[in-house]
Amino acid sequence: PDGSYNPDLWVLNLVPISGNDSCLLFSYGCHPVIVYGFQWDGISADYPGVARRRLKQRLGQQVHCQFFQGLAGDVRPRILADVDRINFRRSTPADVDRVGARLAEDVLHTLKMEGEPLDLNLAAVSGWIQARRDPRRIPPLSHWETLAGQEDELSRNVGEYWLQHLQTGRPIARAVPWEIGLIRLTSQHRIAWFAGEPLAAWLTHVRDALADARLVAWGYCQDTSGYLPTDEQLSAGGYEVIESAQLFKNGPGPFAPSLTLAVQQRFQALARFIQKMT
Repeated sequence: PDGSYNPDLWVLNLVPISGNDSCLLFSYGCHPVIVYGFQWDGISADYPGVARRRLKQRLGQQVHCQFFQGLAGDVRPRILADVDRINFRRSTPADVDRVGARLAEDVLHTLKMEGEPLDLNLAAVSGWIQARRDPRRIPPLSHWETLAGQEDELSRNVGEYWLQHLQTGRPIARAVPWEIGLIRLTSQHRIAWFAGEPLAAWLTHVRDALADARLVAWGYCQDTSGYLPTDEQLSAGGYEVIESAQLFKNGPGPFAPSLTLAVQQRFQALARFIQKMT
């Protein structure tokens, strides 16, 4: 309950110069993880899909409604919180509809407010950092043997994969090329994006690095897989730092310190580059 999260809902209404088709972009930092709580192997747009459908019903089928995931690799929907136990309860199909409907209503309410017209001056730039793995924190073979003997399929598959990988002496990833980028809407309105699943605390770090309190940030862009924690979170451990790294072939060890500075410096370089673009 004391972790980082961004309470802001960001909405950009794109109005055409001619014609009836329009586009509504909206972003919120909350992990769409409701459906897999009751249907582990399901494929679903989760609550963002419900929100998009409801918005199109209210605004018209000619309006393209597009959701962008904020930085929320470690932020779940509040509706699932069991406050007394400081845990999350099992989700239900009704939760998907309730969260999606609430988000859609918040977007519609925002559209009724006085917005800030933007004279677009579009530009975009992208790059990457080398997110180094920490080989000293790779679990011993006994850890993978234990996982390989578990009853649940996921743990068993993970254990068997890394046990074979390490026993045969195959090399492991020393670093993960992690894509990031910057989009300029106007000189005063920018969007930073990350590949993969960045944790919520990154928003403060990137805003500080770019001296931009209004900066919007998105995750899940491009194709890198895995969670991206900050340096502070590396020492805390937990699923996003330890266990999740074992689920991807670019693992199995957690990341090494120095991530925060590397990301900040790279975004600063991207900002300098985009500033020169007319």
